[in-house]
Amino acid sequence: MKKILLSTLASAMLLVSQAQLAPNSVCPNFTGTDLDGNSWDLYELLDSGKSVIIEVSAAWCNPCWGYHSSNALKNFYNQYGPEGTNESMVLFIEGEATNTSEQLYAAANTNQYPTHSMGDWVTGTPFPIIDDASIANLLEITAFPTVYLVCPDRIINEIGQVTTAQAYAAVSNVNCSAASDAIDPRFVSVSSMNASCSTPTAGLNIKLQNKGTEVLTSATITVTGADAPVVYDWTGELATYEIADVVISGIITDGPTDVTVTVTSTDDNTENSTSELSVNSEIIESTTHIRVTFMNDPWPGENSWKIKNSTGTVVASSPTFAATQTTQTTTTYDYWVPATGCYTFEFADAYGDGLNGTYWGGPPNYFDGSITAHVVDENGNNGALLYGNNGSAPMANPPANSLVTAMAPFEATSVVSTNDLDITTATEFGVFPNPASGIVTLNYSLNRDSEVLVDVINSVGVRVMSERLGSQKHGNYNTALDLSALAAGVYMVSLNTDGAISTVRVVVQ
Repeated sequence: MKKILLSTLASAMLLVSQAQLAPNSVCPNFTGTDLDGNSWDLYELLDSGKSVIIEVSAAWCNPCWGYHSSNALKNFYNQYGPEGTNESMVLFIEGEATNTSEQLYAAANTNQYPTHSMGDWVTGTPFPIIDDASIANLLEITAFPTVYLVCPDRIINEIGQVTTAQAYAAVSNVNCSAASDAIDPRFVSVSSMNASCSTPTAGLNIKLQNKGTEVLTSATITVTGADAPVVYDWTGELATYEIADVVISGIITDGPTDVTVTVTSTDDNTENSTSELSVNSEIIESTTHIRVTFMNDPWPGENSWKIKNSTGTVVASSPTFAATQTTQTTTTYDYWVPATGCYTFEFADAYGDGLNGTYWGGPPNYFDGSITAHVVDENGNNGALLYGNNGSAPMANPPANSLVTAMAPFEATSVVSTNDLDITTATEFGVFPNPASGIVTLNYSLNRDSEVLVDVINSVGVRVMSERLGSQKHGNYNTALDLSALAAGVYMVSLNTDGAISTVRVVVQ
């Protein structure tokens, strides 16, 4: 769960169990009663043409108090709310289920969750305050404070702790306007689908919305910038603000390529109907040896990767990482796919922010990670397969708050076995006795403090044993490893120290 490392009242936000609403999703409607007894219906406000900013906080939350006391939304409301230009509305939701309304009126310095209160939240606040945790649950809040913008078209996005000027820039954006043109199809989101062994062309997943005042029955979507233009004629029936999911395939490129996607129809407003993104229909030629280098962010437990064959069967996968990690390590993993053929390397982030740790705060508690997958030839040379500094698109800021993946298809056309490995030892690594029949001793030296991982790989590239030795200080080590459970044969014992790999060929009798 995301995304807080600290838990004291002085600096913490709230963790809860559900995932946050994804960007560009349709906001569910709600009705809430404020502290003065007035009822507020979200969709009624939106249907009147207003954008609505929702501040979700908790009375005990120090960061919430800091933002609320900045008066950014108070000033915004005074300028652009009902007593100003009347183009927007602000709603404050007290989202803590165990909170009492009394905590909103005065400080209660108990220093105990959840009875603590930062102060008087009510006096001087001109916009409605609604004490209703069920609304926070409906909005799938994962942290206090959360500031959402809901546009008249019902699309919701988290905008963060914005200033008054930033809030107005968000609500005055053309994409946040109410429906005005009769016919106006527009993109809510466009995401790419790269080629795979089963689908050798690239494609697009599109959420198409009717931003017009009349029913939308047709639109033309054009993709340019690839090897050849792709034209898709959509037909259907969308009432105002309704959304259709559209899938476009057949996009051919020579590699990662930027394309422009445009939706048009009669009387269309073209300002909100164009998107630019990268697609790739290239399938990389590879060997059977894939090397993955992973540098964690503070939440490695959200990350995983798999190698799948052409039928979708997983032939290799990442280890399970700890949910959180306060230090950063870089580790390299070697995999051998079982035969030549088509495969897909897939990296996933369960929360959707990729490896963008600094999105949530500054060093040293927050740091960015990265992942790189390489093709390795018989000489040990690396060729890029997938590169994801701070995660890979679509895993960039802002977070998607739901599972996202980055995929790289490849075709293994040549076999590299464990016998082809370069066994140069960067850390004076030795295994004794060799040949072995039971317990062996690993002798190695560390030039600096390192995370140490030992893998044993059989002759066809399958990892048959893995021992994580943890963080070790620099120095000389003699570590026992029991190989008695292994069948007789030739194995590679691999010592991984913060991504530096040393290997020794061992014969088990």
